[in-house]
Amino acid sequence: MTAAPASSLRKILRDCGVFLLLAAIPALLSGWLHPKRPDWSWSKPGVAEVSLDEILRWSPPILWVDARTAKSYENKHIPGALLLNEDEWEQQLPGFLAVWQPKAHIVVYCDSAVCDASQAVALRLQRELRLTDVHVLQGGWGAWLKTHP
Repeated sequence: MTAAPASSLRKILRDCGVFLLLAAIPALLSGWLHPKRPDWSWSKPGVAEVSLDEILRWSPPILWVDARTAKSYENKHIPGALLLNEDEWEQQLPGFLAVWQPKAHIVVYCDSAVCDASQAVALRLQRELRLTDVHVLQGGWGAWLKTHP
Protein backbone atom coordinates (compact mmCIF):
# COMPACT_ATOMS: atom_id res chain seq x y z
CA MET A 1 0.00 0.00 0.00
CA THR A 2 2.81 2.46 0.67
CA ALA A 3 4.50 1.78 -2.70
CA ALA A 4 1.64 3.29 -4.73
CA PRO A 5 1.67 6.75 -3.01
CA ALA A 6 5.49 6.93 -3.27
CA SER A 7 5.47 6.23 -7.03
CA SER A 8 2.65 8.71 -7.53
CA LEU A 9 4.62 11.36 -5.61
CA ARG A 10 7.67 10.70 -7.80
CA LYS A 11 5.52 11.09 -10.91
CA ILE A 12 4.12 14.42 -9.65
CA LEU A 13 7.61 15.71 -8.85
CA ARG A 14 8.92 14.58 -12.23
CA ASP A 15 6.01 16.26 -14.02
CA CYS A 16 6.60 19.48 -12.06
CA GLY A 17 10.29 19.41 -12.98
CA VAL A 18 9.47 18.95 -16.67
CA PHE A 19 6.92 21.76 -16.50
CA LEU A 20 9.44 24.11 -14.83
CA LEU A 21 12.07 23.28 -17.44
CA LEU A 22 9.64 23.93 -20.28
CA ALA A 23 8.61 27.26 -18.73
CA ALA A 24 12.23 28.32 -18.12
CA ILE A 25 13.28 27.96 -21.77
CA PRO A 26 11.00 30.70 -23.21
CA ALA A 27 11.58 32.89 -20.16
CA LEU A 28 15.36 32.76 -20.65
CA LEU A 29 15.03 33.37 -24.38
CA SER A 30 12.77 36.34 -23.75
CA GLY A 31 15.22 37.80 -21.23
CA TRP A 32 18.07 37.36 -23.70
CA LEU A 33 16.36 38.55 -26.89
CA HIS A 34 13.90 41.21 -25.71
CA PRO A 35 14.85 44.76 -26.82
CA LYS A 36 14.12 46.15 -23.34
CA ARG A 37 15.92 43.39 -21.48
CA PRO A 38 17.55 44.30 -18.17
CA ASP A 39 21.28 44.86 -17.98
CA TRP A 40 22.61 41.65 -16.48
CA SER A 41 26.21 42.82 -16.23
CA TRP A 42 27.87 43.00 -12.86
CA SER A 43 29.59 46.26 -13.68
CA LYS A 44 28.45 49.42 -11.97
CA PRO A 45 26.23 51.54 -14.25
CA GLY A 46 27.66 54.90 -15.02
CA VAL A 47 27.24 58.09 -16.97
CA ALA A 48 29.61 58.74 -19.86
CA GLU A 49 32.71 60.71 -18.95
CA VAL A 50 33.74 63.47 -21.33
CA SER A 51 37.06 65.31 -21.52
CA LEU A 52 37.24 69.02 -20.85
CA ASP A 53 38.63 69.62 -24.36
CA GLU A 54 35.56 67.99 -25.90
CA ILE A 55 33.14 69.90 -23.64
CA LEU A 56 34.73 73.24 -24.53
CA ARG A 57 33.99 72.51 -28.21
CA TRP A 58 30.25 72.09 -27.53
CA SER A 59 27.84 74.84 -28.42
CA PRO A 60 26.00 76.53 -25.54
CA PRO A 61 24.12 76.17 -23.34
CA ILE A 62 26.28 74.09 -21.02
CA LEU A 63 25.08 73.74 -17.45
CA TRP A 64 27.91 72.92 -15.04
CA VAL A 65 26.88 71.05 -11.90
CA ASP A 66 29.23 70.89 -8.93
CA ALA A 67 28.63 67.68 -6.97
CA ARG A 68 31.19 68.51 -4.28
CA THR A 69 30.45 69.68 -0.76
CA ALA A 70 29.06 73.16 -0.14
CA LYS A 71 32.35 74.13 1.53
CA SER A 72 34.39 73.13 -1.55
CA TYR A 73 31.91 74.91 -3.83
CA GLU A 74 32.08 78.11 -1.77
CA ASN A 75 35.88 77.99 -1.80
CA LYS A 76 36.06 77.86 -5.63
CA HIS A 77 34.08 76.38 -8.50
CA ILE A 78 33.73 76.51 -12.27
CA PRO A 79 32.23 79.92 -13.14
CA GLY A 80 28.46 79.64 -13.47
CA ALA A 81 28.32 76.16 -11.94
CA LEU A 82 25.42 75.19 -9.71
CA LEU A 83 25.82 73.30 -6.48
CA LEU A 84 23.89 70.02 -6.49
CA ASN A 85 25.12 67.18 -4.34
CA GLU A 86 23.66 64.04 -2.82
CA ASP A 87 23.79 65.32 0.77
CA GLU A 88 21.53 68.30 0.10
CA TRP A 89 19.70 67.07 -3.02
CA GLU A 90 16.19 68.10 -1.94
CA GLN A 91 17.25 71.62 -0.89
CA GLN A 92 19.44 72.28 -3.97
CA LEU A 93 17.28 70.69 -6.68
CA PRO A 94 14.86 73.67 -7.02
CA GLY A 95 17.83 75.93 -7.82
CA PHE A 96 18.93 73.50 -10.53
CA LEU A 97 15.43 73.31 -12.01
CA ALA A 98 15.14 77.11 -12.07
CA VAL A 99 18.24 77.39 -14.28
CA TRP A 100 18.00 74.21 -16.39
CA GLN A 101 17.04 74.59 -20.07
CA PRO A 102 15.75 71.70 -22.21
CA LYS A 103 18.59 71.98 -24.78
CA ALA A 104 21.39 72.37 -22.22
CA HIS A 105 24.30 69.97 -22.02
CA ILE A 106 24.66 69.05 -18.35
CA VAL A 107 28.19 68.39 -17.09
CA VAL A 108 28.63 67.15 -13.52
CA TYR A 109 31.97 67.23 -11.75
CA CYS A 110 33.43 66.45 -8.35
CA ASP A 111 36.93 66.60 -6.88
CA SER A 112 38.86 64.12 -9.03
CA ALA A 113 38.73 61.09 -11.29
CA VAL A 114 38.29 58.78 -8.29
CA CYS A 115 35.38 60.73 -6.80
CA ASP A 116 32.00 59.00 -7.13
CA ALA A 117 29.85 62.03 -6.29
CA SER A 118 29.62 63.23 -9.89
CA GLN A 119 28.47 59.79 -11.09
CA ALA A 120 25.87 59.59 -8.31
CA VAL A 121 24.42 63.04 -9.08
CA ALA A 122 24.49 62.43 -12.84
CA LEU A 123 22.68 59.11 -12.43
CA ARG A 124 20.00 60.77 -10.28
CA LEU A 125 19.51 63.48 -12.89
CA GLN A 126 19.02 60.77 -15.51
CA ARG A 127 16.81 58.49 -13.45
CA GLU A 128 14.71 60.89 -11.40
CA LEU A 129 14.39 63.80 -13.85
CA ARG A 130 14.67 61.70 -17.02
CA LEU A 131 17.36 64.01 -18.44
CA THR A 132 19.34 62.50 -21.29
CA ASP A 133 22.12 64.99 -22.08
CA VAL A 134 24.02 64.40 -18.82
CA HIS A 135 27.79 63.87 -18.72
CA VAL A 136 30.56 63.62 -16.14
CA LEU A 137 33.71 65.72 -16.47
CA GLN A 138 36.61 63.32 -16.89
CA GLY A 139 39.15 64.09 -14.18
CA GLY A 140 36.71 66.30 -12.27
CA TRP A 141 37.68 69.56 -10.63
CA GLY A 142 41.35 68.63 -10.99
CA ALA A 143 41.01 68.56 -14.79
CA TRP A 144 39.50 72.06 -14.73
CA LEU A 145 42.28 73.41 -12.49
CA LYS A 146 44.98 72.11 -14.86
CA THR A 147 43.72 74.40 -17.63
CA HIS A 148 42.20 77.18 -15.49
CA PRO A 149 44.53 77.67 -12.50
